[in-house]
Amino acid sequence: MEDRDFRDIYEYIERLMDDWEREMENMVRAIRTRGFNFDRPLMKGFTLAFTPDGQPFFRTFGDPLMAKGPREPLIEQYVDKDTLRVVCEIPGAEKEQIKVEATEETMDIKAETPGRNYHANFTLKEPVDPRSSQATYRNGILEVKFRLRGNANKGYHPIKVE
Repeated sequence: MEDRDFRDIYEYIERLMDDWEREMENMVRAIRTRGFNFDRPLMKGFTLAFTPDGQPFFRTFGDPLMAKGPREPLIEQYVDKDTLRVVCEIPGAEKEQIKVEATEETMDIKAETPGRNYHANFTLKEPVDPRSSQATYRNGILEVKFRLRGNANKGYHPIKVE
């Protein structure tokens, strides 16, 4: 990577941190005026990856800071020669509470528990055959494996979690 590319990444991170600082200031202001129920800790973070052409890609996860809504789980995607593996942290859920759907290019994960709701809709790193999916859930970790796309049909395909 060239020096210019790294400067672009740092500038992007600086803009991201400025946005988060404004968001945190707005959240503190809202807490002071309306109050806030601190029945559990808030979590917010981001992951950094690179696209195949070397561009930085940031993805946030965690609680929405300003509005009530579902927590966005931490998600990682791993591409092997013929497989895409999606790993998602959904602590506290039972497998029966998890709903997973996928198309060739996107995935939607929802889990509703008595204490917390999770939701993520995201683009997959590589096109996949959604009919080839296999999902397991153990110890708060959802793992979904797909074969990389061949000639699959488009459209959402429900995925059974085992």
